[in-house]
Amino acid sequence: MSHSLLLLVDPPIMLYAAIIHEIDNLGDYSIERRNQQTGSRWSRQWRRYLLSFIVCALAPTPCSHGTDAPERLEPFLSKNTRLMVFSPHPDDETLAAGGLIQRVLSLGGSVKVVFMTSGDGFPEGVEKENRIARPMAQDYRNYGKLRKKEARQALRVMGMKKQDTVFLNFPDGGLRNLLQKYWLDRRPYFRSPFTLEDRPQLDDTLLANVEFDGEDVKREIEKLLLDFHPSLIVVADPRDRHSDHCSTYFFVSKSLKAYRKNYPTLDPKVVTSLFTFANGGLAVARARERG
Repeated sequence: MSHSLLLLVDPPIMLYAAIIHEIDNLGDYSIERRNQQTGSRWSRQWRRYLLSFIVCALAPTPCSHGTDAPERLEPFLSKNTRLMVFSPHPDDETLAAGGLIQRVLSLGGSVKVVFMTSGDGFPEGVEKENRIARPMAQDYRNYGKLRKKEARQALRVMGMKKQDTVFLNFPDGGLRNLLQKYWLDRRPYFRSPFTLEDRPQLDDTLLANVEFDGEDVKREIEKLLLDFHPSLIVVADPRDRHSDHCSTYFFVSKSLKAYRKNYPTLDPKVVTSLFTFANGGLAVARARERG
């Protein structure tokens, strides 16, 4: 049985500043590419999404989804809280749990943020950052390094330590492929159409011989769970329309099943965050506990 949990935590001010800054950038981007129909349509669409997010974020309560009444999350927070946040891409951790991260740290709890990808498979972002029309594989790899650097800086502002941030560096835009088509740890492995890589960089792996396949994703998550023993987990909702988001949920769910089997007395609460749903609109819906 599952019931909703209301994340009544203060969102960090830097989140709103970052969003406003991003909207301004997208406005400039639209002007720069006004003669490129696809680029302009992308910019207008994402400006609407970001504005929708601000409306929902500033509202007294999150947008509801479903019929069961939400429950406050604060009773589950204390100095003993061990929060693990699984973020599909850099910035999802702040959008989903920025305020919660700060609240747990302020209480003296522990936080670990796990990035499933480095966000390197974002053509429009690479084009804008490098002012190029046709990015090459190395451009995407460099963009991933930039996003990782920015994510670490944002988390440092929230009070996180570098050692509590983990990048698994699985393929951006490819997690569903690993879940459905490339599950087995055998060749051929999935190859990113952006970076042209079929495995994470060595400095981003927790275990030996990690490639782009579903079994290796599960193995790495299981190791993180065993090393940290979280009491509270935040992960994307399975109803999220973004393939990397919902796939992250299913990878974490599969790993948790094995974890709970080995440690039946350690049963972390799972809170899910919903961002993209319906027709792809961006909003912060309520979180849900799944037990």
